[in-house]
Amino acid sequence: MLENLTPRVRYILYLVPAWFAFLFLLAMYGRYSLDIPYYDQWELVPLLEKQSLGALGFRDFWGQHNEHRLIFPRLLMLALAQWSQWNVYWELATNFVLALTTWAALALLIRRTGRQIHEEDNGPVYMVMSLIVFSLSQWQNWFLGWQMQVFMTVLAIILSLACLSFQRYTSLGVALAAVFGVLATYSFANGILIWPIGFLLLVLLRHTRPRFWRQELGAWGGVGLTVIASYLYGYETPAYHPSLLEALRQPLHSALYLLAYLGQPMGNVHLILSVCMGALALLVWGVTLAQLLACRVSLNALAPWIGLALYALGTAAMTAFGRVDEGLEQALSSRYVTVANPLWVAVVVQLYWVAKVSDGWIIRRLLPAKLVLLCLALCVSSLYGAYRWTERYNAYADLRTQVLLGNDLERLRMLYPPRPQVIIERREFLRAHGLSIFGGTPQ
Repeated sequence: MLENLTPRVRYILYLVPAWFAFLFLLAMYGRYSLDIPYYDQWELVPLLEKQSLGALGFRDFWGQHNEHRLIFPRLLMLALAQWSQWNVYWELATNFVLALTTWAALALLIRRTGRQIHEEDNGPVYMVMSLIVFSLSQWQNWFLGWQMQVFMTVLAIILSLACLSFQRYTSLGVALAAVFGVLATYSFANGILIWPIGFLLLVLLRHTRPRFWRQELGAWGGVGLTVIASYLYGYETPAYHPSLLEALRQPLHSALYLLAYLGQPMGNVHLILSVCMGALALLVWGVTLAQLLACRVSLNALAPWIGLALYALGTAAMTAFGRVDEGLEQALSSRYVTVANPLWVAVVVQLYWVAKVSDGWIIRRLLPAKLVLLCLALCVSSLYGAYRWTERYNAYADLRTQVLLGNDLERLRMLYPPRPQVIIERREFLRAHGLSIFGGTPQ
């Protein structure tokens, strides 16, 4: 039916859901955002104190936060705080800009890959990708400015994989990929996965770049080992982390956790649904990858999507090893959706291209139905995320006065469960310097 329409009309139809997702997110930001520092954001106050005294040093950026070394997020958050008197709305706006940049990077990557397989009509892929990138199922990351570290890492991973798969100027591509790899590693712990994934992709692409392949592989391996060694230097395992053997002692439990983690972007309304969707995503990704390779689609075209899927899978495995003892429900934390999304982007891209390059009539005819089902699942998941977002907002909206004047630790515990007393101690610095909600009427 859509094939009978002009390309311009088709693109308009494809972009309606994309704009809806984009505008829905903006509407949620406008109505259900809070300017109160929440949870980990209170850990930025000691750095703001040192900044005001001119006493910031490298160790303040290098030091661990849980299992992460947040060098680049801390730099960005301190810069935003200085420019805005630590108005956390600026952090929320930064998260939105990072997500928008991620969408643009993926769109350019899809366009480049489409040209490599001689397929220019990628409108349906852009449509579904928008519903994934701007989904409200990742509401915790939208709600909390501190979570910019997650958006930064995912964007850096995408850019690194895109650079690694350059067909021309491959050495420059490897150098740029390494720069983005460093950014990913020191933005969030799972960014460290870019080094083994990149090494694997360079090995797979060795026949497409015979001239300097060994030098590029050696350079990537050397930089990767150096960065990983520096990350692990002085690393201290958080006390709440279980033994790595714990996940191995209960393999079924760990496997279910991993599947729930990967399936949450489509099935976050229920644990069993998330497990099923995670298993389906891995199955479809593997089958479509095999079909594309059978149709002789080049590895250069497929490399970024292989890398994105491996990144999501590797992150799910890392999280399962560190959190499996907290129960399967913990895998449904919405802050994990942003990192699981790359697998679903790869699934959508490969599903679409299989239908385009395959000779099978049934595969081509079933493509619209598959895309519609994906869109429906994403919309349901996003609406559930919107409900959870508003639920959190309504629970916390009246805490502003408590932060300004109150000493009720039980109420303040909602904003910083580990140590509510910290809020009372650190707000004196914020009040003295007119920072955050102490700086005047919020905009």
